[in-house]
Amino acid sequence: MVGHRPGPASVWHRSIADLSIDLIEGEGAAQDDFSDLTYTKAFDAMLDKFRREYAFTEFKNIDWDAKAAEFRPAFEAAERSRDPHAYALALRDFMWSIPDTHVGFDQTLIGGDFQNDVAGGLGFAIRETDDGAVLANYILKDGPADKAGMHWGAVILTIDGRPIDEVVKNNVPWSSPFSNPVIKRLQQLRYSTRFPMDKGTVRVDFQNPGAPNRVPRSRWSMNLTVSRRLLSRSVNHRRRCPWSSVSCQADSAT
Repeated sequence: MVGHRPGPASVWHRSIADLSIDLIEGEGAAQDDFSDLTYTKAFDAMLDKFRREYAFTEFKNIDWDAKAAEFRPAFEAAERSRDPHAYALALRDFMWSIPDTHVGFDQTLIGGDFQNDVAGGLGFAIRETDDGAVLANYILKDGPADKAGMHWGAVILTIDGRPIDEVVKNNVPWSSPFSNPVIKRLQQLRYSTRFPMDKGTVRVDFQNPGAPNRVPRSRWSMNLTVSRRLLSRSVNHRRRCPWSSVSCQADSAT
């Protein structure tokens, strides 16, 4: 600590243990504790707090009554079965429905669900162009997609028979919720190629770059085995040719 009295600066030390700072908070600033309530009553109390205190209800056009009707049954079911895990999943779904990245909760009880849901991949990742095309922007060397003949820049058409735009649009990322729809879309793209390991296989329709529709086998359908691989922390990107060539690929560890 430095003294700022007139004259030479004086310096002195004081142990942090000796410091005492009064915390001044307004009335009602203390954290609410609903731990003594039942699952359903705790949900009702939380929802009431959102109704009264959430600052962006009108800005984000949130209908709390509609949310009560949609999510309360899951809390009631968790209460009837006395299932803490079911309660945590109900709370997750409710929180994720609020378009605000600052809303969160303790996910200790569902950490295993996250690990299970995203453990498997197909050996490729996707990104979206300005005109709405979904491309493979990363191919894992010797991964399922690489072995099946997918090249970097391939246009992804369907996953398990569903149009890729539908797959991405309906994906609910584990990194939810989001305030920014652009970030949400990026995360939906990220999680659309993640699956539980027991999924087994996933059918993917795609078109490699530079191959016109009239060329035989320019559109590929493949059943990819869901796999898991721990990648190196180092990152190595390698492009061998322009994107218009069918042999173009990139390798990276992310």
